[in-house]
Amino acid sequence: MAPGVTGAAPAPGHVPVVVWQLLACCSERGLPLEPHFEQLGLLPEDLTRPGCLVDPAVGLELVRRMLAALGPPPQLGLRCGRSINLSKLGVLAMGLQASPTLGEALALTLRHPWSAGFFVSLHVGPGPGQDLRAEPLPGGADLMPFLADNLFAAMVALRRRIVGEDYTPQRVELVHPVEGDARGYEDFFRCPVQFDAPRNRLLTSQAWLERPLPTGHLSTWRLARDMLDRMAREQVRLPPLVQAVDRILRQGMPRPPAPAELAGRFNMSERSLRRKLAELGLSYDVLLDRVRHARAEELIRNSALSLTQVADQLGFTDVRAFRRAFRRWTGRSPSEARGQGEAGPTDGTM
Repeated sequence: MAPGVTGAAPAPGHVPVVVWQLLACCSERGLPLEPHFEQLGLLPEDLTRPGCLVDPAVGLELVRRMLAALGPPPQLGLRCGRSINLSKLGVLAMGLQASPTLGEALALTLRHPWSAGFFVSLHVGPGPGQDLRAEPLPGGADLMPFLADNLFAAMVALRRRIVGEDYTPQRVELVHPVEGDARGYEDFFRCPVQFDAPRNRLLTSQAWLERPLPTGHLSTWRLARDMLDRMAREQVRLPPLVQAVDRILRQGMPRPPAPAELAGRFNMSERSLRRKLAELGLSYDVLLDRVRHARAEELIRNSALSLTQVADQLGFTDVRAFRRAFRRWTGRSPSEARGQGEAGPTDGTM
Protein backbone atom coordinates (compact mmCIF):
# COMPACT_ATOMS: atom_id res chain seq x y z
CA MET A 1 0.00 0.00 0.00
CA ALA A 2 1.36 3.45 -0.90
CA PRO A 3 2.67 5.61 1.96
CA GLY A 4 0.28 8.30 3.10
CA VAL A 5 -2.82 6.53 1.74
CA THR A 6 -4.91 4.42 4.07
CA GLY A 7 -7.48 1.73 3.47
CA ALA A 8 -8.80 -0.54 6.21
CA ALA A 9 -5.63 -0.20 8.29
CA PRO A 10 -6.06 2.24 11.19
CA ALA A 11 -4.38 5.53 10.37
CA PRO A 12 -5.31 9.21 10.55
CA GLY A 13 -6.65 10.45 7.25
CA HIS A 14 -8.98 12.68 5.27
CA VAL A 15 -11.11 11.93 2.23
CA PRO A 16 -9.09 13.76 -0.47
CA VAL A 17 -11.97 15.86 -1.85
CA VAL A 18 -9.84 18.98 -2.37
CA VAL A 19 -7.13 16.91 -4.05
CA TRP A 20 -9.70 15.43 -6.46
CA GLN A 21 -10.86 18.95 -7.36
CA LEU A 22 -7.33 20.09 -8.12
CA LEU A 23 -6.59 16.92 -10.08
CA ALA A 24 -9.51 17.77 -12.36
CA CYS A 25 -8.14 21.30 -12.88
CA CYS A 26 -4.67 19.97 -13.70
CA SER A 27 -6.12 17.36 -16.06
CA GLU A 28 -8.06 20.04 -17.94
CA ARG A 29 -4.82 21.93 -18.51
CA GLY A 30 -2.85 18.81 -19.42
CA LEU A 31 -0.37 19.23 -16.59
CA PRO A 32 1.77 16.17 -15.75
CA LEU A 33 1.36 15.22 -12.10
CA GLU A 34 3.03 11.81 -11.80
CA PRO A 35 6.45 13.22 -10.74
CA HIS A 36 4.87 15.12 -7.83
CA PHE A 37 2.94 12.06 -6.71
CA GLU A 38 5.92 9.75 -7.05
CA GLN A 39 8.02 11.98 -4.81
CA LEU A 40 5.40 11.40 -2.10
CA GLY A 41 5.21 7.66 -2.76
CA LEU A 42 1.82 7.89 -4.48
CA LEU A 43 0.17 7.50 -7.84
CA PRO A 44 -2.92 9.50 -8.94
CA GLU A 45 -4.86 6.24 -9.28
CA ASP A 46 -4.26 5.54 -5.58
CA LEU A 47 -6.78 8.26 -4.83
CA THR A 48 -9.53 6.51 -6.79
CA ARG A 49 -9.61 3.44 -4.56
CA PRO A 50 -12.87 3.04 -2.60
CA GLY A 51 -12.46 4.22 0.96
CA CYS A 52 -9.23 6.06 0.18
CA LEU A 53 -8.00 8.30 2.99
CA VAL A 54 -4.94 10.55 2.82
CA ASP A 55 -2.73 11.56 5.70
CA PRO A 56 -3.32 15.32 6.27
CA ALA A 57 0.37 16.20 5.89
CA VAL A 58 0.55 14.32 2.58
CA GLY A 59 -2.71 15.88 1.42
CA LEU A 60 -1.51 19.37 2.19
CA GLU A 61 1.71 18.77 0.28
CA LEU A 62 -0.27 17.46 -2.72
CA VAL A 63 -2.42 20.60 -2.63
CA ARG A 64 0.69 22.76 -2.39
CA ARG A 65 2.34 21.09 -5.38
CA MET A 66 -0.75 21.21 -7.57
CA LEU A 67 -1.36 24.88 -6.78
CA ALA A 68 2.24 25.60 -7.75
CA ALA A 69 1.73 23.74 -11.02
CA LEU A 70 -1.53 25.59 -11.74
CA GLY A 71 -0.23 29.08 -11.01
CA PRO A 72 -2.75 29.29 -9.33
CA PRO A 73 -5.40 31.35 -11.16
CA PRO A 74 -7.12 34.03 -9.03
CA GLN A 75 -10.15 32.79 -7.08
CA LEU A 76 -9.37 29.16 -7.86
CA GLY A 77 -10.56 28.07 -4.42
CA LEU A 78 -13.90 29.77 -5.00
CA ARG A 79 -14.33 28.16 -8.41
CA CYS A 80 -13.36 24.67 -7.22
CA GLY A 81 -15.58 24.87 -4.16
CA ARG A 82 -18.72 26.02 -5.90
CA SER A 83 -18.51 23.11 -8.37
CA ILE A 84 -18.14 20.41 -5.70
CA ASN A 85 -19.69 17.03 -6.54
CA LEU A 86 -21.91 15.91 -3.65
CA SER A 87 -21.50 12.23 -4.51
CA LYS A 88 -17.74 12.43 -3.83
CA LEU A 89 -18.52 12.81 -0.12
CA GLY A 90 -19.62 9.17 0.02
CA VAL A 91 -21.39 8.20 3.26
CA LEU A 92 -21.36 11.82 4.40
CA ALA A 93 -23.35 12.78 1.29
CA MET A 94 -26.02 10.23 2.23
CA GLY A 95 -26.14 11.63 5.75
CA LEU A 96 -26.36 15.24 4.58
CA GLN A 97 -29.27 14.58 2.27
CA ALA A 98 -31.13 12.44 4.82
CA SER A 99 -30.72 14.86 7.75
CA PRO A 100 -33.99 16.12 9.27
CA THR A 101 -32.89 19.78 9.16
CA LEU A 102 -30.06 21.86 7.76
CA GLY A 103 -28.73 22.27 11.29
CA GLU A 104 -28.49 18.49 11.71
CA ALA A 105 -26.69 18.24 8.36
CA LEU A 106 -24.15 20.86 9.41
CA ALA A 107 -23.66 19.15 12.77
CA LEU A 108 -22.89 15.90 10.94
CA THR A 109 -20.14 17.63 8.96
CA LEU A 110 -18.62 19.08 12.12
CA ARG A 111 -18.85 15.66 13.79
CA HIS A 112 -16.84 14.12 10.94
CA PRO A 113 -14.77 16.87 9.26
CA TRP A 114 -12.27 14.29 7.96
CA SER A 115 -15.05 12.89 5.75
CA ALA A 116 -15.64 16.31 4.16
CA GLY A 117 -11.96 16.34 3.17
CA PHE A 118 -11.17 20.07 3.22
CA PHE A 119 -7.84 19.83 5.13
CA VAL A 120 -8.74 22.57 7.61
CA SER A 121 -9.67 22.67 11.28
CA LEU A 122 -13.36 23.48 11.80
CA HIS A 123 -15.15 24.69 14.90
CA VAL A 124 -18.17 26.81 15.80
CA GLY A 125 -18.00 30.11 17.64
CA PRO A 126 -20.49 31.28 20.29
CA GLY A 127 -23.79 32.99 19.58
CA PRO A 128 -27.10 32.25 17.84
CA GLY A 129 -27.18 30.52 14.48
CA GLN A 130 -23.92 29.00 13.29
CA ASP A 131 -20.59 30.83 13.31
CA LEU A 132 -18.42 28.33 11.40
CA ARG A 133 -14.70 29.06 11.72
CA ALA A 134 -11.85 27.59 9.70
CA GLU A 135 -8.23 27.50 10.80
CA PRO A 136 -5.17 25.80 9.33
CA LEU A 137 -4.05 22.31 10.15
CA PRO A 138 -0.40 22.09 11.24
CA GLY A 139 1.75 22.97 8.23
CA GLY A 140 -1.15 24.33 6.19
CA ALA A 141 -1.15 28.06 6.97
CA ASP A 142 0.32 29.03 3.59
CA LEU A 143 -2.56 27.25 1.81
CA MET A 144 -5.41 28.91 3.71
CA PRO A 145 -6.33 31.52 1.06
CA PHE A 146 -7.18 28.64 -1.29
CA LEU A 147 -8.50 26.24 1.36
CA ALA A 148 -10.78 28.79 3.08
CA ASP A 149 -12.28 29.93 -0.23
CA ASN A 150 -12.73 26.32 -1.28
CA LEU A 151 -14.31 25.29 2.02
CA PHE A 152 -16.84 28.11 2.26
CA ALA A 153 -17.81 27.95 -1.41
CA ALA A 154 -18.27 24.17 -1.16
CA MET A 155 -20.27 24.52 2.06
CA VAL A 156 -22.62 27.01 0.47
CA ALA A 157 -22.94 24.95 -2.72
CA LEU A 158 -23.75 21.81 -0.71
CA ARG A 159 -26.28 23.63 1.44
CA ARG A 160 -28.05 24.94 -1.65
CA ARG A 161 -28.08 21.43 -3.03
CA ILE A 162 -29.75 19.89 0.03
CA VAL A 163 -31.97 22.70 1.35
CA GLY A 164 -32.70 24.81 -1.73
CA GLU A 165 -31.04 27.30 -4.06
CA ASP A 166 -32.36 30.20 -1.99
CA TYR A 167 -29.98 29.43 0.89
CA THR A 168 -27.87 32.49 1.71
CA PRO A 169 -25.36 32.91 4.56
CA GLN A 170 -25.51 36.02 6.69
CA ARG A 171 -21.88 36.93 6.16
CA VAL A 172 -18.52 35.57 4.99
CA GLU A 173 -15.22 36.72 6.46
CA LEU A 174 -11.83 35.79 4.98
CA VAL A 175 -8.39 36.43 6.41
CA HIS A 176 -6.70 36.90 3.05
CA PRO A 177 -6.90 40.04 0.89
CA VAL A 178 -9.30 40.02 -2.05
CA GLU A 179 -8.08 38.18 -5.15
CA GLY A 180 -9.19 39.99 -8.30
CA ASP A 181 -12.71 41.42 -8.36
CA ALA A 182 -14.63 40.99 -5.11
CA ARG A 183 -17.87 40.80 -7.08
CA GLY A 184 -17.12 37.16 -7.89
CA TYR A 185 -17.39 36.35 -4.19
CA GLU A 186 -20.43 38.53 -3.57
CA ASP A 187 -22.29 37.19 -6.59
CA PHE A 188 -21.83 33.62 -5.43
CA PHE A 189 -22.34 34.00 -1.68
CA ARG A 190 -25.13 36.65 -2.10
CA CYS A 191 -24.15 38.30 1.19
CA PRO A 192 -21.53 40.73 2.52
CA VAL A 193 -17.97 39.38 2.15
CA GLN A 194 -15.18 40.89 4.27
CA PHE A 195 -11.53 40.42 3.35
CA ASP A 196 -8.49 41.01 5.61
CA ALA A 197 -10.67 39.78 8.48
CA PRO A 198 -9.25 38.44 11.76
CA ARG A 199 -10.81 34.98 11.16
CA ASN A 200 -12.21 32.83 8.38
CA ARG A 201 -15.94 32.71 9.24
CA LEU A 202 -19.17 31.60 7.56
CA LEU A 203 -22.23 32.82 9.46
CA THR A 204 -25.69 31.27 9.07
CA SER A 205 -28.91 32.40 10.76
CA GLN A 206 -30.86 30.22 13.19
CA ALA A 207 -33.86 30.26 10.84
CA TRP A 208 -31.83 28.43 8.20
CA LEU A 209 -30.58 25.87 10.71
CA GLU A 210 -34.17 24.98 11.56
CA ARG A 211 -35.19 24.59 7.90
CA PRO A 212 -36.40 20.98 7.21
CA LEU A 213 -34.69 19.22 4.32
CA PRO A 214 -36.93 17.98 1.49
CA THR A 215 -34.88 14.76 1.27
CA GLY A 216 -34.79 14.14 5.03
CA HIS A 217 -35.24 10.54 6.15
CA LEU A 218 -34.66 9.75 9.83
CA SER A 219 -33.61 6.09 9.58
CA THR A 220 -31.20 6.76 6.69
CA TRP A 221 -29.71 9.70 8.56
CA ARG A 222 -29.13 7.52 11.63
CA LEU A 223 -27.61 4.79 9.48
CA ALA A 224 -25.18 7.25 7.87
CA ARG A 225 -24.28 8.71 11.25
CA ASP A 226 -23.56 5.24 12.67
CA MET A 227 -21.45 4.32 9.64
CA LEU A 228 -19.41 7.51 9.93
CA ASP A 229 -18.93 6.94 13.67
CA ARG A 230 -17.65 3.43 12.99
CA MET A 231 -15.31 4.62 10.26
CA ALA A 232 -13.95 7.30 12.59
CA ARG A 233 -13.25 4.76 15.31
CA GLU A 234 -11.13 2.80 12.87
CA GLN A 235 -8.76 5.74 12.52
CA VAL A 236 -5.99 6.55 14.95
CA ARG A 237 -7.10 9.78 16.57
CA LEU A 238 -5.90 12.16 19.22
CA PRO A 239 -7.25 11.28 22.67
CA PRO A 240 -10.72 12.80 23.19
CA LEU A 241 -9.50 15.03 26.02
CA VAL A 242 -6.79 16.54 23.80
CA GLN A 243 -9.27 17.11 20.97
CA ALA A 244 -11.71 18.80 23.37
CA VAL A 245 -9.06 21.04 24.95
CA ASP A 246 -7.75 22.03 21.51
CA ARG A 247 -11.27 22.88 20.33
CA ILE A 248 -12.08 24.98 23.42
CA LEU A 249 -8.79 26.89 23.18
CA ARG A 250 -9.42 27.63 19.49
CA GLN A 251 -12.95 28.80 20.20
CA GLY A 252 -11.76 31.01 23.04
CA MET A 253 -9.13 32.91 21.10
CA PRO A 254 -7.98 35.60 21.55
CA ARG A 255 -8.92 35.19 25.23
CA PRO A 256 -8.74 31.44 25.87
CA PRO A 257 -9.94 30.10 29.21
CA ALA A 258 -7.38 29.78 31.99
CA PRO A 259 -6.51 26.26 33.19
CA ALA A 260 -8.91 26.40 36.15
CA GLU A 261 -11.83 27.53 33.96
CA LEU A 262 -10.95 24.94 31.33
CA ALA A 263 -10.87 22.18 33.95
CA GLY A 264 -14.29 23.28 35.18
CA ARG A 265 -15.77 22.61 31.76
CA PHE A 266 -14.75 18.96 32.18
CA ASN A 267 -16.09 18.85 35.75
CA MET A 268 -12.63 18.23 37.15
CA SER A 269 -10.08 20.16 39.19
CA GLU A 270 -7.23 22.04 37.56
CA ARG A 271 -4.82 19.59 39.18
CA SER A 272 -6.66 16.62 37.64
CA LEU A 273 -6.64 18.21 34.20
CA ARG A 274 -2.94 18.91 34.38
CA ARG A 275 -2.26 15.36 35.53
CA LYS A 276 -4.32 13.80 32.71
CA LEU A 277 -2.55 15.94 30.12
CA ALA A 278 0.84 15.11 31.63
CA GLU A 279 0.03 11.39 31.31
CA LEU A 280 -0.31 12.05 27.56
CA GLY A 281 2.98 13.93 27.46
CA LEU A 282 1.22 17.28 27.07
CA SER A 283 0.33 20.37 29.07
CA TYR A 284 -2.05 23.33 28.91
CA ASP A 285 0.82 25.60 27.83
CA VAL A 286 1.91 23.24 25.04
CA LEU A 287 -1.62 22.97 23.62
CA LEU A 288 -2.19 26.73 23.84
CA ASP A 289 1.16 27.25 22.13
CA ARG A 290 0.06 24.98 19.26
CA VAL A 291 -3.19 26.89 18.78
CA ARG A 292 -1.43 30.25 18.82
CA HIS A 293 1.27 29.00 16.45
CA ALA A 294 -1.29 27.83 13.86
CA ARG A 295 -3.22 31.10 14.06
CA ALA A 296 -0.04 33.17 13.89
CA GLU A 297 1.18 31.42 10.74
CA GLU A 298 -2.12 32.08 8.98
CA LEU A 299 -2.47 35.71 10.04
CA ILE A 300 1.16 36.59 9.26
CA ARG A 301 1.18 34.85 5.87
CA ASN A 302 -2.29 35.63 4.60
CA SER A 303 -3.73 38.76 6.21
CA ALA A 304 -3.07 42.48 6.00
CA LEU A 305 -3.34 42.90 9.77
CA SER A 306 -0.57 44.86 11.45
CA LEU A 307 1.70 43.05 13.89
CA THR A 308 -0.08 44.73 16.79
CA GLN A 309 -3.43 43.45 15.53
CA VAL A 310 -2.05 39.93 15.03
CA ALA A 311 -0.65 39.92 18.56
CA ASP A 312 -4.03 41.00 19.90
CA GLN A 313 -5.83 38.26 17.95
CA LEU A 314 -3.51 35.73 19.59
CA GLY A 315 -4.06 37.04 23.11
CA PHE A 316 -0.65 38.68 23.55
CA THR A 317 -0.72 41.98 25.42
CA ASP A 318 2.89 42.75 24.45
CA VAL A 319 3.98 42.76 20.80
CA ARG A 320 7.54 41.98 21.83
CA ALA A 321 6.33 38.81 23.56
CA PHE A 322 4.59 37.78 20.35
CA ARG A 323 7.75 38.37 18.30
CA ARG A 324 9.76 36.21 20.69
CA ALA A 325 7.11 33.46 20.56
CA PHE A 326 6.97 33.55 16.75
CA ARG A 327 10.73 33.20 16.47
CA ARG A 328 10.64 30.28 18.92
CA TRP A 329 7.91 28.58 16.83
CA THR A 330 9.41 29.15 13.39
CA GLY A 331 13.04 30.25 13.77
CA ARG A 332 12.14 33.47 11.93
CA SER A 333 10.80 36.89 12.78
CA PRO A 334 7.25 37.82 11.73
CA SER A 335 8.66 40.23 9.14
CA GLU A 336 10.80 37.48 7.60
CA ALA A 337 7.79 35.14 7.41
CA ARG A 338 5.60 37.82 5.88
CA GLY A 339 8.33 38.77 3.45
CA GLN A 340 8.03 35.33 1.80
CA GLY A 341 4.63 36.37 0.49
CA GLU A 342 3.20 39.73 -0.44
CA ALA A 343 4.27 42.47 1.90
CA GLY A 344 1.74 43.40 4.53
CA PRO A 345 1.39 46.62 6.53
CA THR A 346 3.90 47.42 9.21
CA ASP A 347 3.45 49.40 12.41
CA GLY A 348 7.08 49.96 13.34
CA THR A 349 7.20 46.94 15.63
CA MET A 350 8.47 44.27 13.21
